[in-house]
Amino acid sequence: MYSEGGAQGATSSLIVACAAIQPALEAFDKALRPHMGSARKGIDDGVSHAPPDVLWPALHQFYERLERDAGLVVNRSKTQVYSPNGNYAGMPQAL
Repeated sequence: MYSEGGAQGATSSLIVACAAIQPALEAFDKALRPHMGSARKGIDDGVSHAPPDVLWPALHQFYERLERDAGLVVNRSKTQVYSPNGNYAGMPQAL
């Protein structure tokens, strides 16, 4: 998830990473909750769900906020998207 940072697996890196993404994650989760959705992350892995018309714009805002506020850039080549019912309506090409 990070373009630069501390040593992989170092405890200090994990703490800093969690602190850096927390404000953006809380805003992302808050945007999804009214639509029976949520955003949960563990360090740089996570699961997010909501109706597509809510999820895609909120995910885009989450990525923008991570970069703007914390200088973090999501490695989209490591991002996977899955819909159990196959509804990928409105999914950005970048994903």
